Amino acid sequence: MASALSFDRENDPDILSMIGSSAALHVSHIPFLQLTGSVRLGRINGEFVVMPTISQMEESDLDLIVSGTKKAITMIEGFAREMPEIEMAEAIILCHQEIIKIIDLIEQLRDKGGASAARSCRRPTRRTRTGRPSKRSTRKSSRPRR
Repeated sequence: MASALSFDRENDPDILSMIGSSAALHVSHIPFLQLTGSVRLGRINGEFVVMPTISQMEESDLDLIVSGTKKAITMIEGFAREMPEIEMAEAIILCHQEIIKIIDLIEQLRDKGGASAARSCRRPTRRTRTGRPSKRSTRKSSRPRR
């Protein structure tokens, strides 16, 4: 959870907090599964605007928040006024492209800060009531690990 202590009343701190949290995890020694990024997208006069200001959002007919990793979208939230599906798909694709740029910048931050290479976080194995790993967790899965 992130709390903004102050902001300039022009740039909404919600998306910036999400990006900052991901960056903080990435430069720390805390293990986590994947680096994430988030973007807000508006549409003013038929043109998409990435990370619009609060005053621009008053004119926008789209308020879309998208979060994800380099490989996938993990969250979509927002609203639009009468928007065709193809335009919404274009908006989501644009958001994912911007998320990839943000993640690249977070990785550069880690490199420039001299932090060691990213560490992996293994998912915990399931245990039975006796404390032994369950048969289900010891079986080889045909699904690739992420």
